Amino acid sequence: MATPVSEFDQDVEIDGLLPHTHLGGKRWEYHKRYPDGRREHVLSVQ
Repeated sequence: MATPVSEFDQDVEIDGLLPHTHLGGKRWEYHKRYPDGRREHVLSVQ
């Protein structure tokens, strides 16, 4: 499984998420991880 990560040094506002996969892909999940270690589920595409 691929796990691409984007990190930001300041607050950001995300206007959209674009899950993209070709024939081999089955699902996508997006999570937010906070500096204190908390992790929040944002979106699942199956």
